[in-house]
Amino acid sequence: HNDLKINKNFDVKSNNIKEIKEIATPDFFDKLNNIHRVFNSNGISFNTYKYDNKIKAMIIIPTKINAFEIGSLFKPLDKPQGMSKFFDQLSCIMDLIDYFADLENKSRD
Repeated sequence: HNDLKINKNFDVKSNNIKEIKEIATPDFFDKLNNIHRVFNSNGISFNTYKYDNKIKAMIIIPTKINAFEIGSLFKPLDKPQGMSKFFDQLSCIMDLIDYFADLENKSRD
């Protein structure tokens, strides 16, 4: 079990230091910071593992907000802030998915 100190905000642990160095780029941490900000999270758990020779990822985002909700049944939808929050949440998750898709494509080359 190896520890990789990136900076004071991240504590990275891995059994495969080579694999984590491929994943844990500054761009990756920017995406995690964005998730942390958009979801107002007090910490993120991110785990990767290989299955069928592919990298799989699991992310746990502890938050007290109702994520991925466009609005409320009890409030009018005339204010776009609910839509904006929804798209921000979806966008930061999609950015992370795209990041891993790009990694997978690079590993095939």
